[in-house]
Amino acid sequence: MMQPRLDDPTVLATTRGLRRLLRWTAWSVLGFGLAIGLAFAYVTFVGITIDASFLRARIAQTFSDNIGRAVRFDGPMEMELSARPKLRVGGLHIANAAGFGGGDFASLGEARLALDL
Repeated sequence: MMQPRLDDPTVLATTRGLRRLLRWTAWSVLGFGLAIGLAFAYVTFVGITIDASFLRARIAQTFSDNIGRAVRFDGPMEMELSARPKLRVGGLHIANAAGFGGGDFASLGEARLALDL
Protein backbone atom coordinates (compact mmCIF):
# COMPACT_ATOMS: atom_id res chain seq x y z
CA MET A 1 0.00 0.00 0.00
CA MET A 2 1.32 3.41 -0.96
CA GLN A 3 1.70 6.18 1.59
CA PRO A 4 0.46 9.62 0.44
CA ARG A 5 3.26 12.07 -0.14
CA LEU A 6 3.34 15.09 2.14
CA ASP A 7 3.88 17.44 -0.79
CA ASP A 8 0.77 16.15 -2.57
CA PRO A 9 -1.69 19.08 -3.12
CA THR A 10 -4.70 17.11 -1.85
CA VAL A 11 -2.90 16.22 1.40
CA LEU A 12 -1.85 19.85 1.88
CA ALA A 13 -5.38 21.12 1.23
CA THR A 14 -6.88 18.61 3.68
CA THR A 15 -4.31 19.47 6.36
CA ARG A 16 -4.88 23.19 5.83
CA GLY A 17 -8.66 22.70 6.08
CA LEU A 18 -8.36 20.71 9.30
CA ARG A 19 -6.10 23.35 10.83
CA ARG A 20 -8.57 26.07 9.86
CA LEU A 21 -11.44 24.08 11.39
CA LEU A 22 -9.47 23.46 14.58
CA ARG A 23 -8.52 27.13 14.86
CA TRP A 24 -12.14 28.23 14.28
CA THR A 25 -13.40 25.75 16.90
CA ALA A 26 -10.82 26.89 19.45
CA TRP A 27 -11.69 30.58 18.95
CA SER A 28 -15.42 29.80 19.17
CA VAL A 29 -15.01 27.89 22.43
CA LEU A 30 -12.80 30.65 23.85
CA GLY A 31 -15.29 33.36 22.84
CA PHE A 32 -18.23 31.45 24.29
CA GLY A 33 -16.34 30.86 27.56
CA LEU A 34 -15.40 34.54 27.76
CA ALA A 35 -19.05 35.60 27.20
CA ILE A 36 -20.24 33.24 29.96
CA GLY A 37 -17.51 34.51 32.31
CA LEU A 38 -18.41 38.15 31.66
CA ALA A 39 -22.11 37.47 32.20
CA PHE A 40 -21.35 35.70 35.50
CA ALA A 41 -19.10 38.59 36.63
CA TYR A 42 -21.80 41.13 35.75
CA VAL A 43 -24.48 39.28 37.72
CA THR A 44 -22.12 38.76 40.66
CA PHE A 45 -20.74 42.27 41.01
CA VAL A 46 -23.43 44.53 39.50
CA GLY A 47 -26.58 42.46 39.94
CA ILE A 48 -29.80 42.01 38.03
CA THR A 49 -33.15 43.17 39.39
CA ILE A 50 -36.13 41.01 38.49
CA ASP A 51 -39.76 42.04 38.90
CA ALA A 52 -41.24 39.06 40.76
CA SER A 53 -44.80 40.39 40.93
CA PHE A 54 -45.99 37.43 38.87
CA LEU A 55 -45.15 35.22 41.90
CA ARG A 56 -47.33 37.18 44.36
CA ALA A 57 -50.37 34.89 44.15
CA ARG A 58 -48.34 31.70 44.49
CA ILE A 59 -46.32 33.00 47.46
CA ALA A 60 -49.43 34.38 49.17
CA GLN A 61 -51.15 31.00 48.75
CA THR A 62 -48.11 29.20 50.19
CA PHE A 63 -48.05 31.53 53.20
CA SER A 64 -51.81 31.13 53.69
CA ASP A 65 -51.54 27.34 53.60
CA ASN A 66 -48.72 27.35 56.14
CA ILE A 67 -50.13 29.77 58.71
CA GLY A 68 -53.83 29.06 58.25
CA ARG A 69 -54.79 32.69 57.58
CA ALA A 70 -55.48 34.65 54.43
CA VAL A 71 -52.37 36.42 53.15
CA ARG A 72 -52.20 38.95 50.34
CA PHE A 73 -49.55 41.16 48.75
CA ASP A 74 -50.65 44.52 47.35
CA GLY A 75 -47.32 46.14 46.52
CA PRO A 76 -44.36 45.35 44.31
CA MET A 77 -42.17 42.31 44.69
CA GLU A 78 -38.58 42.52 43.43
CA MET A 79 -35.57 40.22 43.61
CA GLU A 80 -31.99 41.25 42.97
CA LEU A 81 -29.58 38.52 41.94
CA SER A 82 -25.99 39.39 42.85
CA ALA A 83 -23.29 38.62 45.39
CA ARG A 84 -25.65 40.32 47.85
CA PRO A 85 -29.11 39.01 46.87
CA LYS A 86 -32.08 41.09 47.99
CA LEU A 87 -35.83 40.62 48.17
CA ARG A 88 -38.24 43.55 48.51
CA VAL A 89 -41.93 42.97 49.18
CA GLY A 90 -44.53 45.70 49.49
CA GLY A 91 -48.05 45.63 50.93
CA LEU A 92 -48.11 42.43 52.99
CA HIS A 93 -51.43 41.80 54.78
CA ILE A 94 -52.24 38.87 57.08
CA ALA A 95 -55.89 38.43 58.04
CA ASN A 96 -57.12 37.89 61.61
CA ALA A 97 -57.93 34.37 62.72
CA ALA A 98 -61.58 33.32 62.72
CA GLY A 99 -63.47 34.84 65.65
CA PHE A 100 -61.25 37.93 65.99
CA GLY A 101 -62.96 40.29 63.55
CA GLY A 102 -62.50 40.92 59.87
CA GLY A 103 -59.46 43.22 59.98
CA ASP A 104 -55.82 42.49 59.44
CA PHE A 105 -53.77 40.72 62.06
CA ALA A 106 -50.65 42.28 60.61
CA SER A 107 -50.00 44.76 57.83
CA LEU A 108 -46.59 45.69 56.52
CA GLY A 109 -45.91 48.55 54.14
CA GLU A 110 -42.60 47.20 52.87
CA ALA A 111 -40.28 44.38 53.88
CA ARG A 112 -36.69 43.91 52.74
CA LEU A 113 -34.44 40.91 53.06
CA ALA A 114 -30.77 41.07 52.11
CA LEU A 115 -28.06 38.45 52.36
CA ASP A 116 -24.35 39.18 52.43
CA LEU A 117 -22.66 36.18 50.84
